[in-house]
Amino acid sequence: MTVWERLYIGGISITILCLLIAVYASIRFFTTQSRIKKIKKKKFRKKNRNEKRLRDIQLLEEGKKKAGRLSLLLFIVSLMVMGGISYGSYYQSMNLMKDDSLSLIQSHYLVRDFEKQLLIAKNEEDDKENVTQNIRYLSTGMASYGTKRASQVNTEEGQLILNQYYNAIKQLGINASTQTRNFFGNAALVDEFLVDIQRVLRYEKKVFNYYKVNPDSFKDKNKV
Repeated sequence: MTVWERLYIGGISITILCLLIAVYASIRFFTTQSRIKKIKKKKFRKKNRNEKRLRDIQLLEEGKKKAGRLSLLLFIVSLMVMGGISYGSYYQSMNLMKDDSLSLIQSHYLVRDFEKQLLIAKNEEDDKENVTQNIRYLSTGMASYGTKRASQVNTEEGQLILNQYYNAIKQLGINASTQTRNFFGNAALVDEFLVDIQRVLRYEKKVFNYYKVNPDSFKDKNKV
């Protein structure tokens, strides 16, 4: 359970508790007011009984005021907590959760490293076995994105955009894993996969735009 989820559950619990106490205090306020009206209607001939009646009214008035203030205070607290929860929910839904953020960083470098290795394979700039091994490793990493799903805290649109991106990376990885030994010196095959990479990068751009991620921020990050 994330920190936000704990805060959300805690906020809901506090709101419910405050509302229950506020309702109870409101009931006390109105029942006390009703009792005061009834007592005020009663008048006694004996002075001591009238004095007691006035004291009772005074005590009830004080109790009514306390109940009214408590009820109002708790209703205000409930509204503030609910407002905070609503804003927090909106903020979380429009921003990447920790796991999605980490996945995005990893995939950003994963796809670009794969692209670099394809270009090396195309131009035969390194040992074939080294390049093939690197491509196999990167392909497996991309294929693993098939297990990833966007956090449900995000909006439905945000989840859809992220899941499309994850699926595109997964598909690229699966396709590449079946061709790992065929890339070296095969310009046509490499070019075909470079087109697929551009498709993945278009999905990545959608994610960046939706979640307002600055692509330049990746330039100074170390690979995860």
